Amino acid sequence: MSVRRAVPSLRSELLSRAVKTALLKQRKKLEEQAAAGVGVGTGFQVVHFTIQETHLHLIVEATDKRVLARGVMGLEIRVARAVNKLLRRSGRFWAERYHRRDLRTPTRSLWIRADPLFQRWAG
Repeated sequence: MSVRRAVPSLRSELLSRAVKTALLKQRKKLEEQAAAGVGVGTGFQVVHFTIQETHLHLIVEATDKRVLARGVMGLEIRVARAVNKLLRRSGRFWAERYHRRDLRTPTRSLWIRADPLFQRWAG
């Protein structure tokens, strides 16, 4: 998920804290939904994330494409609102729709998570 050009670096201390907080709040909301057996929380979870200069990398699990789309949409909204509020701005935050790459094997997921560059800004 890439941000628009007008947004400063997501790696700045202030913005990275806001992004992490938003992602963790979304994770908590999804866990509560899963416990109650309702909503997207029953089939979507953020396994790992990392914050780059202009975008986020997420490893998520979803039961199907619809749950994936709704889960990512919820994340996009929560992060955009948190950062826009912090920067006292309004309008579009994300430059484009997210780019998806399926990790078909557990080995690929472990390899990505073991990458030192991935770990540096990971949550």
